[in-house]
Amino acid sequence: PLVDRALGAIASTPGGLTASIGAVSTTLRALSDRPPGEALDEVIALATTAMHQARRGGGNQARYVTDVDLRG
Repeated sequence: PLVDRALGAIASTPGGLTASIGAVSTTLRALSDRPPGEALDEVIALATTAMHQARRGGGNQARYVTDVDLRG
């Protein structure tokens, strides 16, 4: 719901702006065996890929990545 509200708020601004959002959700346990910087880099890369998929889908959309195994 929060992402939908953000997309709607951006789309309602003057100038016809839209947003493409990529989000990642995983358990902290999936990150525990990795150095923090490495895990963060991987999460950001996954979110960026999801954002690009939303953009290719026409924009003003969100794509989600869930339950990612980042242990290895």
